[in-house]
Amino acid sequence: MKNQAGTSVKAFIPKLQVDLKYEDEMRPQENNETSNAFRTVNFVVDLPLRITQEDMKRWAPDVSVYPAIIYVTAEFQIVDLASHESNESGEAKHEKYKDRRIAKVHERLLKGIMTWRTNK
Repeated sequence: MKNQAGTSVKAFIPKLQVDLKYEDEMRPQENNETSNAFRTVNFVVDLPLRITQEDMKRWAPDVSVYPAIIYVTAEFQIVDLASHESNESGEAKHEKYKDRRIAKVHERLLKGIMTWRTNK
């Protein structure tokens, strides 16, 4: 298979895979507010999007660019029906997750206020 420039696509394959020695460094920080009961397979990709001149005229009328490919970071989550149903109940439920996140932010804000007051 050849791309538009006539270069074999196979030549690019090694550039698409990060060396496994960097794999651990690329993992996101663990989210402590997520329940251990929550089940999903997720991955993050740089998704290529073609931007046409018409798109640019609509989104940014004062900017002149040639059609181009831009990359947008996107997260995909894959879950089967049984896991989805389990994820929507108990501690894994999204509302409970949001409550835990809000409580964490509230705790951080209160800690900041208390630290500020004691440093006067």
